[in-house]
Amino acid sequence: MPYRILFESLLAGLLASLACGLGALPLLSKRFNASRHTGIGYGFAGGLMMAASVYNFDTARPHHVAIKREIITRFARAAWNFLGPHFSLGHG
Repeated sequence: MPYRILFESLLAGLLASLACGLGALPLLSKRFNASRHTGIGYGFAGGLMMAASVYNFDTARPHHVAIKREIITRFARAAWNFLGPHFSLGHG
Protein backbone atom coordinates (compact mmCIF):
# COMPACT_ATOMS: atom_id res chain seq x y z
CA MET A 1 0.00 0.00 0.00
CA PRO A 2 1.59 3.29 -1.04
CA TYR A 3 -0.49 5.32 1.42
CA ARG A 4 0.43 3.33 4.52
CA ILE A 5 3.28 5.66 5.53
CA LEU A 6 1.02 8.66 5.03
CA PHE A 7 -1.63 7.14 7.27
CA GLU A 8 0.91 6.19 9.94
CA SER A 9 2.42 9.69 9.88
CA LEU A 10 -1.01 11.28 10.20
CA LEU A 11 -1.91 8.98 13.09
CA ALA A 12 1.40 9.71 14.87
CA GLY A 13 0.83 13.46 14.44
CA LEU A 14 -2.69 13.21 15.85
CA LEU A 15 -1.49 11.21 18.86
CA ALA A 16 1.29 13.73 19.51
CA SER A 17 -1.24 16.58 19.34
CA LEU A 18 -3.49 14.76 21.78
CA ALA A 19 -0.58 14.18 24.17
CA CYS A 20 0.36 17.87 24.06
CA GLY A 21 -3.21 18.87 24.76
CA LEU A 22 -3.49 16.49 27.70
CA GLY A 23 -0.22 17.81 29.10
CA ALA A 24 -1.80 21.25 29.48
CA LEU A 25 -4.77 20.01 31.54
CA PRO A 26 -3.13 20.61 34.95
CA LEU A 27 -3.07 24.33 34.13
CA LEU A 28 -6.85 24.38 34.35
CA SER A 29 -6.79 23.45 38.02
CA LYS A 30 -7.16 26.33 40.47
CA ARG A 31 -4.75 24.62 42.88
CA PHE A 32 -1.96 24.46 40.29
CA ASN A 33 0.96 26.68 41.32
CA ALA A 34 2.92 27.48 38.16
CA SER A 35 5.87 29.03 39.97
CA ARG A 36 6.42 25.82 41.92
CA HIS A 37 6.33 23.56 38.87
CA THR A 38 8.33 25.68 36.40
CA GLY A 39 11.69 24.38 37.61
CA ILE A 40 10.51 20.79 37.35
CA GLY A 41 9.39 21.45 33.79
CA TYR A 42 12.71 23.02 32.86
CA GLY A 43 14.56 20.09 34.41
CA PHE A 44 12.45 17.60 32.49
CA ALA A 45 12.96 19.49 29.23
CA GLY A 46 16.72 19.70 29.78
CA GLY A 47 16.91 16.01 30.57
CA LEU A 48 14.91 15.19 27.48
CA MET A 49 17.26 17.25 25.30
CA MET A 50 20.30 15.64 26.91
CA ALA A 51 18.84 12.18 26.35
CA ALA A 52 18.12 13.02 22.71
CA SER A 53 21.68 14.23 22.23
CA VAL A 54 23.19 11.15 23.83
CA TYR A 55 20.87 8.87 21.88
CA ASN A 56 21.88 10.56 18.63
CA PHE A 57 25.53 10.17 19.59
CA ASP A 58 24.90 6.52 20.39
CA THR A 59 23.29 5.75 17.04
CA ALA A 60 26.08 7.50 15.16
CA ARG A 61 28.85 5.59 16.96
CA PRO A 62 27.47 2.58 18.84
CA HIS A 63 30.94 1.38 19.88
CA HIS A 64 31.51 4.45 22.10
CA VAL A 65 29.44 3.25 25.06
CA ALA A 66 32.09 4.30 27.60
CA ILE A 67 32.15 7.83 26.20
CA LYS A 68 28.36 8.02 26.38
CA ARG A 69 28.41 6.87 30.00
CA GLU A 70 31.06 9.50 30.82
CA ILE A 71 29.01 12.26 29.17
CA ILE A 72 25.91 11.31 31.13
CA THR A 73 27.83 11.08 34.41
CA ARG A 74 29.51 14.45 33.97
CA PHE A 75 26.27 16.14 32.95
CA ALA A 76 24.41 14.67 35.92
CA ARG A 77 27.12 15.77 38.34
CA ALA A 78 27.26 19.27 36.89
CA ALA A 79 23.47 19.59 37.00
CA TRP A 80 23.34 18.40 40.60
CA ASN A 81 26.16 20.71 41.67
CA PHE A 82 24.45 23.66 40.02
CA LEU A 83 20.81 22.92 40.85
CA GLY A 84 21.10 20.82 43.99
CA PRO A 85 21.35 23.69 46.50
CA HIS A 86 18.43 25.53 44.83
CA PHE A 87 16.13 22.53 44.47
CA SER A 88 13.58 22.13 47.19
CA LEU A 89 11.08 19.33 47.61
CA GLY A 90 9.07 21.43 50.03
CA HIS A 91 10.51 19.82 53.17
CA GLY A 92 12.00 22.92 54.62
